[in-house]
Amino acid sequence: MTPQEYQLPNATANQATVVLLCDFTTVTPGQGTLTSTAVFPVAVHWADGDWRALPTPGGDYSGLVAQPGTAQAASRGWQLLIPPGSPS
Repeated sequence: MTPQEYQLPNATANQATVVLLCDFTTVTPGQGTLTSTAVFPVAVHWADGDWRALPTPGGDYSGLVAQPGTAQAASRGWQLLIPPGSPS
């Protein structure tokens, strides 16, 4: 899984849901290697000076799937994880 873009649909000073748009690769015996685009929500909270994972948030994020870096992704609110020209 390689995160490409993100959204912050709700965030406070000490808690956030980060939704990641990822290139996702699976390998199965019958179909071999398959690459697709998938959306993964991650909930985190600030504790003891660091972000900590919370249980995976519920909800249907499938309507946000788009090819990373496209106009469709931008229209669905995705932002590049590392903008062009930024140090990696």
